[in-house]
Amino acid sequence: MYYEFPEYIYIQPTLRCNLRCKMCFQWGPGGYCRGKEAKLLNEEVTVDKWCKFIDNIAIHKPIIGIWGGEPLVYKGIGELMRRINSKGLKAGLITNGYFLEDYVEDIVSNIYLLGVSLDGPQEINDKLRGRGVFVKVIRGLEKIEEIKVKQKSPIPSIEVLFCVTEDNYRYMSKFYHYIKQRFNAGFVFELGWYFNPEMRQKYRQEMKERLNCEAFCGDGFVNTKPAEIDPEVIKKAIDDIEKSKGDSYVHFFTPLREMKRFLSEPDYTCGLTKCLAPYKKVGVLPNGDVTFCHACPDYIIGNVFRENLIDIWNGDRANKFRNVLKEKGLFSICSQCPSLYSITSGKI
Repeated sequence: MYYEFPEYIYIQPTLRCNLRCKMCFQWGPGGYCRGKEAKLLNEEVTVDKWCKFIDNIAIHKPIIGIWGGEPLVYKGIGELMRRINSKGLKAGLITNGYFLEDYVEDIVSNIYLLGVSLDGPQEINDKLRGRGVFVKVIRGLEKIEEIKVKQKSPIPSIEVLFCVTEDNYRYMSKFYHYIKQRFNAGFVFELGWYFNPEMRQKYRQEMKERLNCEAFCGDGFVNTKPAEIDPEVIKKAIDDIEKSKGDSYVHFFTPLREMKRFLSEPDYTCGLTKCLAPYKKVGVLPNGDVTFCHACPDYIIGNVFRENLIDIWNGDRANKFRNVLKEKGLFSICSQCPSLYSITSGKI
């Protein structure tokens, strides 16, 4: 069967990051990037290679997502944003926001959707992300809003990405209202990933048996105990936000609406049985490796610096993955993946 070009391409120019956020699956305490800084830097390619890749795929008009690591630490990120825009492609940027002030002009001129991580008021956010981060991010957002007003530009649309954890869930509603008073921004409420050790081991076995793949990325999501979150507090926060949001865009990670069951059954998928990611999107790692699961890039289906993406998309390894999902169903950790819920709901 032949599949048309992917609608969404998530590129990671770098996996490096300037922060060490407490809940991060890459750079948090158990993150799969920890201790690999030199190796990750060595795997990065020049911006010329990325620009050539963009030139090659532009005819297909995919939507581009840029993330990391922290994409704004990549040396050629400004040039990459400009190249994507020059080809008439829409690009979204996901960032921790620390370096926004350094790239205000490039972002306003070339990015249509800006996702910025903020996880609560200053004290809470900086507890999770590091001292001084909150002030830097707010200052960057203020400068972006200032330039948008000067240029009378509606873009980039701004979305605050709030990762719900046991440290900040009681601040969801209060922080939402704080941001809405200061910025014209949408909101995405995500949920910190949680694999118990048994899920991690089961995932490793599934990847080995189904795909003959050694899986390591799940290690960054393991917690030994469920998060201590009161589902009723989450429910009240969602109700309050939805009553007051008006026309503003707000998206809740689906399990937030079923927190009681989700916390007690971490493999619960909220009734979903199929993943559409292998038919909609791909992720491209800093070295050009391609994966369907861009947050858990264990299974590689090809490399864009050695092959054409359309050939990778329709290649043997890609089809093997799709067939495994059809025959065996979701993997044990798929319940924790934002793509399972976002693609089904139409939000990527």
